Formats: sequence, structure tokens, C-alpha cells
Amino acid sequence: MKKYIVILCICFLQSSFISMNAQEQKAHCNKQDCQTMMKAKREYIEKNFTLAENQATPFWQAYQKMEDAEYQAYKSQREMRNEAGIPQRLSRDSIQYLTETQITTYYQAHFNTKRKVLEAEETFFKDISTILSAKQIAEYYSIEKKFKRSAIRKNDGVKCSKPK
Repeated sequence: MKKYIVILCICFLQSSFISMNAQEQKAHCNKQDCQTMMKAKREYIEKNFTLAENQATPFWQAYQKMEDAEYQAYKSQREMRNEAGIPQRLSRDSIQYLTETQITTYYQAHFNTKRKVLEAEETFFKDISTILSAKQIAEYYSIEKKFKRSAIRKNDGVKCSKPK
């Protein structure tokens, strides 16, 4: 009887470990995976979005400028959280264990990032408005949206960082 209880306990612990490991792997982004995702997005846009020769270079320069600004916004958010001692991977339930100051810092960093990303996207829109027609702009955003939907389905939970 003891033998069966020991085997049952070992099986339970092993399944718990496998489950925790799988959740941890899903929650954390491998830097290579994120770089691959960003490269895949760019390739998807290049493949599905037709630009005239005189539009391609200025468009991709504007795109790179936006990507760099977004990267800096997220980098700034990580630094702000690190300085406040806030974990990078914070579940909704974990917020209750933060101090009042950490909670305030967490949301300040969150809203600062959203503001900076929105500014980068708005600047990108203004830049491409001088390069592309309104129909081309609508087509670009449609293509980007299609990519995001497919990426979310394929890579649920992956957060990206700037590729090198």
C-alpha cells in the first residue's frame, strides 16, 4: 500500500512540475522568438503590401522609426519597473502583493508606454500620409491587422523586443 502511495505522489509531483514548466515557457518570451516574430511581420507586410519604387524607401524608413520609438517606450517601461522592484511578468493576482508606491509606478509606466506608442504610431501615420494615398494607408493597416490576428492565434502570450 505504501508503495502505491509513493508512486501516486511521484506521479502527482511530476505532472505538477510539467504543468508549471509549460506555463512558465508560455509566459516568457524567448528573445529569438520575438525577433523572429518582428521579422515575420515585416516580411508579411513586404509580401502583401505593394509599394512603388519611389515609395518603398521612405515608407520603410518611417516604419523603422516607429519600430525604434516603440522599442524605446517598452524599454523605458521595463527600466521604470525594475527601479521600483516590480517583476516584469506580473499576473493580475500578483498586484495585491505590491506596495502602494509600486502599484502607482506600475500604472504610471503602463500609461507612459501607451502614450509613447500612440505618439509613435501617430508620427508614423503622418509620415506615411505624405508618401502613400489614403487607400494605400487603409490597405497597410488592414494587412497589419491580419498579421496581428494570425500571430496572436499562433503565438498566444508572446511579447516582443527589438531585433538586433
